Amino acid sequence: MAPFPTVTPDYAVYETKPIFLLFGGYWGDGGHESDTFYGRDTPQMVIYGDGQVLIKSGEWGLRTFTEAQVTPAEMCRLRRQIESTGFLQPHTEYYTQREGSDGAPGIAIQVDDTYYSFYGPDVPHLVDDLAAGYRIIENYRPNAPLEPYTPTYLALWVEEVMPTEEDTPVPWPSELPPIAELWSDRERNTVIIDGEWVLPIYELFSRHLSWRVFQEGDSYYGVIARPVLPHETPRNFPVYPGPPLDYVPVLECEGEASLISPAIPTTTPTLTAAAAALKGQGRILFVSSGYGNSEVYVMEADGSGRTRLTNNLANDDEPAWSPDGQHIAFVSDRDGDQEIYVMAADGTNVVQLTQNEVEDYSPTWSPDGTQIAFVTDRDGGWQESEIYLMNANGSQPRRLTANLSRDLSPVWSPDGTKIAFLRELAFNATYALFLLHLNQLGAVMEERLENAYLLPRPAWSPDSSEIALLETIGRADPHLRYVGLDGSVRPGFTLAVRYPWSPDWSSDGAYVVFAAYELTGDREIFIAELATGSIIQLTFTEGDESSPAWWP
Repeated sequence: MAPFPTVTPDYAVYETKPIFLLFGGYWGDGGHESDTFYGRDTPQMVIYGDGQVLIKSGEWGLRTFTEAQVTPAEMCRLRRQIESTGFLQPHTEYYTQREGSDGAPGIAIQVDDTYYSFYGPDVPHLVDDLAAGYRIIENYRPNAPLEPYTPTYLALWVEEVMPTEEDTPVPWPSELPPIAELWSDRERNTVIIDGEWVLPIYELFSRHLSWRVFQEGDSYYGVIARPVLPHETPRNFPVYPGPPLDYVPVLECEGEASLISPAIPTTTPTLTAAAAALKGQGRILFVSSGYGNSEVYVMEADGSGRTRLTNNLANDDEPAWSPDGQHIAFVSDRDGDQEIYVMAADGTNVVQLTQNEVEDYSPTWSPDGTQIAFVTDRDGGWQESEIYLMNANGSQPRRLTANLSRDLSPVWSPDGTKIAFLRELAFNATYALFLLHLNQLGAVMEERLENAYLLPRPAWSPDSSEIALLETIGRADPHLRYVGLDGSVRPGFTLAVRYPWSPDWSSDGAYVVFAAYELTGDREIFIAELATGSIIQLTFTEGDESSPAWWP
């Protein structure tokens, strides 16, 4: 059985796991958001594309989720049973007769790309083939042991209450974060829990979708706990059933049953001839904020294969490839402030490298992959940010710069002997391009090369002979120019975009990738062909996309 990808394909609906089969109820037209937390809008059963099965069981108000793992062969057998009834064929007639059931609870069913929604009271009146398929789905149980399900995220419905005679308030455990702290945003009743507190809080409810009243100090809180399921995205929670906007095939049943490769069609628009010429030119990391917070993505150099690598409630930014392409350093505020993390190139095995009460950001790898230079505010705050160096595992941090202004945007030269960076000369206005010369004894010498204006990240040429700067003078006429190691300037060309940012050079020296605003739209990722000055747009989204990094 092929493993499910550890990264998240970027589809319109499936921000997490693609679904093979979903069978579930949803509350009627008069339902309230809190009904989601009682489980009325959670699936009775869902089978994901990797064979994970979740089943909800128990009485109303005490329902719990169990899970099992099934093989592609079993998934194919189930699909063939359903298909044999005619359930998956197009229908014009759905009922033998209908009763007055508007507003009643409903049933949602999805099998592959077939989707139905029925009012519960209408189910007994389904036409024969739909009724037969419905019964197979409703009665299916996996041929594998069911175990208690432990979610990655837990959703809490919280409200302050006055206990009634039916309530038996219990003290909120002192070893857990206070409810008043967890429920910091009183404008919303929804609280998302992740990390180490998921299981301890879930166990307070015996893993049931149930209501409990807790006392904390002089306050009483009514709380419902509900797991966020693998196909749901916490920041958009609650997620109500609905037809998928982009069907993702997951199962191959012709011949030997198997899961379909993760390399399935994406929402990438048709490539232009210019973008198609970039096929095979490596991969590009970038950041997208299309869903309300920033996440790290990767795509092929031609814009295809767009794949999401991080998926959490925090902002992830400034990704940087390790020289061998096996790891990615990035910045995240998931612990409350910006810190530097590293993960495998497929988005797994995330490790935190820095941990301070101040901001650490802008990581850049040494060409041998053993060290990471970065910017930190630990020596005087953001107005006196400095450049530091640490081992690739986060150990032995040491300071490289020391001055009373801001040092920013370090980028290591491909030959490993220098770090280019920007130093602020006038508050938030003018910057100078500097070099740090490194030697084997660890000594550092600074050299000033050239003035800049706004704040572009410098980009080294593959042969370490010059540095590309994207510049906007007077917030107009953005253009590309090149600075030699002797401070000489070679003109480039004007860019037909607004506010170009964060360039990175291709390994063959023929292209520079950068982020910029379209003339009439959002920030997107572009590539400039240096020989001709032509611009190729790679991304086309409604959110801002930034921080591109090219490998190899």
